[in-house]
Amino acid sequence: MRKIICIIAFALAVLCCTRVSDDTTIYELGPVSSELVIGYEGGECSTEVLSNGDFTVTIPEEADWIHFKASAGSVLSLSGDVTLSFTVDINRGVPRKASVALLRGNNQAFITVSQDGILQGGFELLQQGVSVDYGGGECGVRVNTLMKDDDLSYNVSYEEDAELSWIGNVRLEGNFIRFSVAANLSATMVRHARIEMLYDGGKAVALVTQFCQGTEIIPVSMSGLKALMDHEGSLVLDRHYILEGVVVNDPSGLNGGENRIISVDIPDMAYKSRIVSLQSMDGKEGIKVEFRESCSGIIHRWSRISIDTRGLRLVREDNPMRYSLEDVPQSAVISSEAGMEFAPRDVEIGDISASDLYTFVRLPEVEIPVRKGPYMPIDIRYISVMTAYPMILRDAAGNQIPMMVNVDCPWSRDGKVMPRGRGSVTGVLVHETCDNFEWNAAREEELKAAGAMPDYISSLGEFSSWQIRPMEKRDVAVTDSFEQRLSEVLYEWAYCDSLGVNLVKNYNPKSDELFPTYPLSENPLALDAKLYCVKSTGAKVKMGLCNDFTHLGPYTYGGVISTPANGNGVEDALGRSAHWRVYSSVPTIGVIYSGSDWSQSNGAAWTASGWSTGQWWCAEFSTDGLSDAKGPVSVVFGTMNAITGPGAPRHWKAEFSADGKTWLPAGTYTVPDFVRAASKKAYQLPGTKYVMFNLPESVKDTPKAYIRLVPASTVAGTDSSYEGGTVSSSRYNALNYFSIRYSR
Repeated sequence: MRKIICIIAFALAVLCCTRVSDDTTIYELGPVSSELVIGYEGGECSTEVLSNGDFTVTIPEEADWIHFKASAGSVLSLSGDVTLSFTVDINRGVPRKASVALLRGNNQAFITVSQDGILQGGFELLQQGVSVDYGGGECGVRVNTLMKDDDLSYNVSYEEDAELSWIGNVRLEGNFIRFSVAANLSATMVRHARIEMLYDGGKAVALVTQFCQGTEIIPVSMSGLKALMDHEGSLVLDRHYILEGVVVNDPSGLNGGENRIISVDIPDMAYKSRIVSLQSMDGKEGIKVEFRESCSGIIHRWSRISIDTRGLRLVREDNPMRYSLEDVPQSAVISSEAGMEFAPRDVEIGDISASDLYTFVRLPEVEIPVRKGPYMPIDIRYISVMTAYPMILRDAAGNQIPMMVNVDCPWSRDGKVMPRGRGSVTGVLVHETCDNFEWNAAREEELKAAGAMPDYISSLGEFSSWQIRPMEKRDVAVTDSFEQRLSEVLYEWAYCDSLGVNLVKNYNPKSDELFPTYPLSENPLALDAKLYCVKSTGAKVKMGLCNDFTHLGPYTYGGVISTPANGNGVEDALGRSAHWRVYSSVPTIGVIYSGSDWSQSNGAAWTASGWSTGQWWCAEFSTDGLSDAKGPVSVVFGTMNAITGPGAPRHWKAEFSADGKTWLPAGTYTVPDFVRAASKKAYQLPGTKYVMFNLPESVKDTPKAYIRLVPASTVAGTDSSYEGGTVSSSRYNALNYFSIRYSR
């Protein structure tokens, strides 16, 4: 051992005594990540490159599936420490990789880009369904595979009569699965079969529909099908109307469709795999198709499918007018063929109409007007009562639309803040309910009177006419940079104190007032804007603290949020990650704990109790110089009722004043009760509800303006009812975020 140490010491001595020539150029060059891995669907990948000067990046000629994001061509010149980004094409073949070369002087480094292929498992079925004439004969479905027939085995099952075998000689020939179909001698029965193709590592299923002699096939457009219903209600279709369209959602994706609540303790997280948004081929209208069982193995995004609607229930619902096909068996799909990605239509929020529902669109320029926390700001112990969160999107005109993000979607709480800038959001326009945001108490009573069990009543929360549902995180193409924001933040209250310099000190205990955390100031308490709770007599109400649920994560559905040592927690005033009193001795639940006093709060929510219609939250601020603002002034805030139990006000109103005396309406809203572990209800909310209103034009260029949030009545909830109680003076309402924005 001593001998080894001596040798190492001698080697170090030699190195230390070696003199580097004064004219020797030292080249620094290297990627932070030397291997980038991306899925078969392609997209963007990037790494940081560290260099002390100019360097070139070269994509090899044979790697024509890799492109520079910043420019065309195969060679890119860069300088210094930069982020190097590539875009990668979809890979419909086998896995592939290539080495991208970095060169600076005599120093060379490589980045390996590896991509999975659709043929990772060796088999892709390009037609999931096919229809056959009554006479039968030789048929086939297209496949993409490098396998041989000996690598596959087949299983055929029949829906109508398991004893009647009418498909035979199934085999792989070239790029087709071939099979023979016997003639259908029935005069009335359309029949259906499933061909399963089994191979090492997977299974594929093709549906076969065979019509009978005399079947009247009636091709129908989407508008033609909808025209069969001229009023709200349902109709069982008795003819073979064949509807064609393109699937624009992803039934197999974690954000591909809505989840449902079966009861307050049983969420149906697989419901989304039964939902298809079917768009007309011209992209102008859509319809919702609800299958009886999961269709994720049969129906794929971008597939062109045909549905035999005979026996299906066509439903029309109004406000907004929308159509759906319900109780659809897989056998109703008479053809399904893989297709290329469909281009979205650009549509502005203010121009959306009911006819756009269930179509694929892009909102070209929007922002997320909440600068705090993750996409899912809830207590994850109670995801049985809340399966998706509607996060606000805002455009420059002040229009808003909720963006639906499922709680089991990996990026709902992945440790990163929501993007702060401007950009586009692409997705499917849907109409979904959110019981946690709104609740139809009258309809609940009707259903209970009809015999429904209270804990199994859900989907009564009509809260907006439409929402947008992105399929993947990359569909939210909003820049992270606040410097590239769509609107200006005039004032913002996001945190309520600090133990140190990373979070601003903005609470004045002498006056019970909160001062904004933005714009940044060395002395926030000296800013001319403030937020407080006050009674109609003018007496200030003592504010307190409560837990907030905007811990960033990272979070994996079914797992736990990391401790402060490993994850992100609270953001500081500059948007950086900080860890301030977010740790628990048990696995964390998305909570930022309130400290024992204001000096330890660091990101918690602020509260007030003693509520009546003569008490309100009030913000004082100035809009001097905003007379030339192009768009509206908006107020955005997060609100929550008492964690300790029901009794805080249910119905609220937002009002504006230019003098503190005359109040103009800005909007109304409801605040749900927090979830009660012993008495869960579908209409309880395990976290923050974000609300946005546009203020009257008279708010602009006002030396001192006021916004107040005031209870509209003394109605409150109870442990067993949504609004069957009255306000309790001991129950609090909390705010965790409050900002005032204006469009430039």
